[in-house]
Amino acid sequence: IKSKHLNDISNKIMYNTALTIQKMIFLLPTGIISEIPESELTPFIKHLTDYTCYLIDASRLEEQTSFDENTYQSALDLLLETWFKLLIYTSEQFAIMSQRLGLRCFHSNAVEVFNSYTRSRIGPPEGLRRPVVDSSHDFVEEDDEDRSSYREQLANFAAISRYCCSHALPSMCHVLESRIVTLETTLSDLCSRTINNVDINDFPMLVDIYEDIHWLLLLAGFTLTDEDSSDCQAIIRSEVLEYSISLKSSGELSLRHLINPELPCPNSIDSVVRVIAAACRLSAIERRTADLGHPSLISPQVSASGMWFLRNIVRTYIGFPENEYSELSDAFAVCFTADSDGAVFLVNTLLEKCIFVIRSSHSETENIIESIALLRSVLTFKDRMNIAIKQPDFLRLPSLSDSLTHKMNSECIRLLQCTLSTAASYINDASMRSKYCDALLLPI
Repeated sequence: IKSKHLNDISNKIMYNTALTIQKMIFLLPTGIISEIPESELTPFIKHLTDYTCYLIDASRLEEQTSFDENTYQSALDLLLETWFKLLIYTSEQFAIMSQRLGLRCFHSNAVEVFNSYTRSRIGPPEGLRRPVVDSSHDFVEEDDEDRSSYREQLANFAAISRYCCSHALPSMCHVLESRIVTLETTLSDLCSRTINNVDINDFPMLVDIYEDIHWLLLLAGFTLTDEDSSDCQAIIRSEVLEYSISLKSSGELSLRHLINPELPCPNSIDSVVRVIAAACRLSAIERRTADLGHPSLISPQVSASGMWFLRNIVRTYIGFPENEYSELSDAFAVCFTADSDGAVFLVNTLLEKCIFVIRSSHSETENIIESIALLRSVLTFKDRMNIAIKQPDFLRLPSLSDSLTHKMNSECIRLLQCTLSTAASYINDASMRSKYCDALLLPI
């Protein structure tokens, strides 16, 4: 299909064509693909790129105009699966094919697809998503719908992002940091007006900012981690690690930015550190807004997305087992390894975050569940637990469930008690274990 004729094709034909391409790539042996002459394969990849970008745009319009129609969305899912298959091959045949064509062919087209998909999910000036003009739009009740509905699509998009890490991560960093600065300025202005009895939906511009941050957290989270609901220690993706090593960023400068993300950020700072620092800055903004007496201006959806992002970051990066990696970047060594100052800072920050959300009278059930999951990821891994025990907030944890019985359902209480009880098994110091268990069990 020539890209110039795409507008003349019906959506049903679009879907069937996408299905044919997907089946062709999935069913043909890798060896056959690698034997396709460069003069034919290069134009195929280019047409696949044009077709994918067209479907991304058509899907965006379909989402905005028709809630019952998802033909373009389904066709896009098929093509993103095709990209995943093409780019995720690690066999010798694909390596040979990549060397024969040169990485430039695949890389430049992957960048084009990444840009197109990212633009479809965020608003102006960088994106194309239609701004919110209806202030009655109920933004705050969507919770994790996007995360679950688009899970496969986001996972396939992440494979594309990791393939062009050198472009994707700095791009996401720039936009996420920009939106969080805008959010901080906007919330500061609204809080200074001492407006009462208002919420997010009274300010469409604020809804737009939150929507962008929500999607950027999802895109970054799926790119940097293997999204999983388990508590198992995850592996840092090789593409991300290799990119971080290639940057040769200063570990000390990266640590300084992690601890103080409000300071000017040189481009030399590791991109992974910048994204995590941005998420921590978002948490600080939320807490400051609540402390100023305006919790209704905090988005429960974005707060939940932020804790989901941080939970996956914790189980992948913080206190990761160094012996499983032959080489590390200086930034990762200083900011994330078990004995690093960065890991201590992050564990302490996340403990404070979880305690704040669980204790807050304004937290919704979904946010409490996400905070318990985040807390569990911190407390159920030996190296992270060794850091947590030394933090001043650690012995405050057993009292969390006592102060929340009035607003938590039985499932939340069970999850929290299970998390706190499991943490006790990781405490090696007998005196500390005794204090912790007494605080946990005596009220019962």
